[in-house]
Amino acid sequence: MNNKIIFTNDHWIWAVIAGAFVLMCVFIWKEFTSANKHRLILKLILSFFAIVSLAMIALKPALPASESAGKIILLTPGYERTQLDSLKKFHSGIDVLDYNLQIPLPDKIFEAEMVYIIGQGLPEYELNQFKEIPAVYIPGQTPRGVAKIHIPEKISIGDNLNISGLHQKSNAGNRLILQGPGGAGLDSVILGNNAQQGFKLSTELKVAGKFVYYLAEKDENGEILTKDPVPIIVEDKPGLRILVLNNFPTFETKYLKNVLAEAGHEVVVRSQITTGRYKYEYFNTGNVIIGNITEERLEPYDLLIIDSPTIGNLGGSQRDVIFSAIRNKGLGVFIQPDETFFSSRRLADYFNFDRQNRSQIQLDEWPGVKFSVLPYAIKPAKGFELIYPEGNMGISGYYRLGYGRIGTTVLSNTWQLVLEGKAKPYKELWSQLIAKVAKREIDSSQFIPQKKLVFPHEPLNFTIRTGFEKPEITNSTGSSISLLQDINFPDQWKGTVWPREEGWHRLTQDTLTGFDFYVFREGSWEALTSQYTSLKNKEFFDRSLAEVQRQFFLEPINPLLFYSLFLICMGGLWLEPKLS
Repeated sequence: MNNKIIFTNDHWIWAVIAGAFVLMCVFIWKEFTSANKHRLILKLILSFFAIVSLAMIALKPALPASESAGKIILLTPGYERTQLDSLKKFHSGIDVLDYNLQIPLPDKIFEAEMVYIIGQGLPEYELNQFKEIPAVYIPGQTPRGVAKIHIPEKISIGDNLNISGLHQKSNAGNRLILQGPGGAGLDSVILGNNAQQGFKLSTELKVAGKFVYYLAEKDENGEILTKDPVPIIVEDKPGLRILVLNNFPTFETKYLKNVLAEAGHEVVVRSQITTGRYKYEYFNTGNVIIGNITEERLEPYDLLIIDSPTIGNLGGSQRDVIFSAIRNKGLGVFIQPDETFFSSRRLADYFNFDRQNRSQIQLDEWPGVKFSVLPYAIKPAKGFELIYPEGNMGISGYYRLGYGRIGTTVLSNTWQLVLEGKAKPYKELWSQLIAKVAKREIDSSQFIPQKKLVFPHEPLNFTIRTGFEKPEITNSTGSSISLLQDINFPDQWKGTVWPREEGWHRLTQDTLTGFDFYVFREGSWEALTSQYTSLKNKEFFDRSLAEVQRQFFLEPINPLLFYSLFLICMGGLWLEPKLS
């Protein structure tokens, strides 16, 4: 029988002891300086027990459960020694097991009365074994390294590969380096001595294909501490067909059309000169006349760039045609704003704005570059996605409408960047805005993996949305993958693949469509995988720390005992002078 008293609030113990000592000193000083020294020993005893009772009320003493049979501690990577010692203190003689990925869980786990899992937790595919096992998950500490990262899945030639993330427990002087497939350094950032530090790395992509870049961390002496792969699929950039409608010629369109033409897009610009008269410009395409807006005239275009006066002056039928093309044909529409646009109620269903008192801003993507803005910010609402955020609001974004998107920005006079010699940020800015809003290619099949970090000999569950009645999927070795059709969504099929080797893998559907994914070597992205595993364990076991404490089966000492002792002692101290 373990009768050792445990204080629930043991982190307060030194503060409580110090307070009790001070109170006791005050009582002793009071009694020795008092003229009435009758029953001095009794009064000191009453004072002592009154203070002790107060201390016990604050510390909340309890007795641990004496029975540890049937309880198991399962150690996973990243557990803290203090967690293990604490559990052992509560449950003397409890069984302790080390989790080994290569060895099946022992039978005693499935017969346990309670399992305490400490550390980063179990792999996601192991969690289902614990559906019928009473278990508590106590997370450990995440290792140092990259804990969050954003890597674009697919980008095009000429775009910048922008990698951003969060590094934790960094050491001052260490550097994060983005390395090319051959190992050459492309961009770097110096880390400080911070608990958490954000980072951004960038490089331009010039060749199409599947590549593996690397994110390396080096110390002050140039020694490589970690080197993790960054798989990237670079696609040929398809030229877009873009129609630009302006109420009058503007400098914004003058510079934008040149950038679009240099990027290989087919561009038609119509600018109104006077009522009923228009000026046309054509880039990479033949001549065409745009009169009234009709479905036939919008059909060939992927993106419509239109300024707010023009869309405001269109008749109701022409606006209906534009919105029909967005919903049903996937057309992208980007509205160039002016001051009147923000007070217009015609587009209030899609855009909400908040007035701001500033004329310039800086974006994280381009440090040191100042962008002119109109005195508004976009308030994101349901269905609205930000392209460039600003705090909890944004300066650019789009609204999904059917198959298409309608977007806008509060940026103003961005063409001035070109005059300031900052053509690169200008091109990158508009390239991102256009890519996000333009018409999307509707694939006949869509591959949706359940996770992005895939390792050898671990399952990758995936979903395929396809119009094929009985799709056939094969893996990189030509083996067929079994699929299960979703009973509620007949166009969705689910499957699982177990890759054996690191590197690029491909799932092929009916020899027509391919889905590429990368399998990382074991030990890659240690902090990132630890964070992901811990999150999945928290979601699965769904236990709070308070519930964990209750699972320790502590038997708290009834606080009424200490309250009663305090009242008796204080009553005695109150009554003693009256008896004298």
